[in-house]
Amino acid sequence: MTGSLVSVIIPVYNGERNLAEAIESVIAQIYKPVEIIVADDGSADKSAGVVRRFDSSVSVPVGFEKLDSTLLRQR
Repeated sequence: MTGSLVSVIIPVYNGERNLAEAIESVIAQIYKPVEIIVADDGSADKSAGVVRRFDSSVSVPVGFEKLDSTLLRQR
């Protein structure tokens, strides 16, 4: 199935343990095209490293954005 681009946003905070499974779940979907954006809320674990492992090994674009904690506190 091919259609409009779908952006999947995965928020993460110290979610290294489950992040790979979440990304793999999106990649396994039948619908294409898809892009994955991981929004990190200041994790102190290795969440960024998990995303980097997928970055070059899959055909689905996987991006990583570390959110500015100053802006988050203002909400």
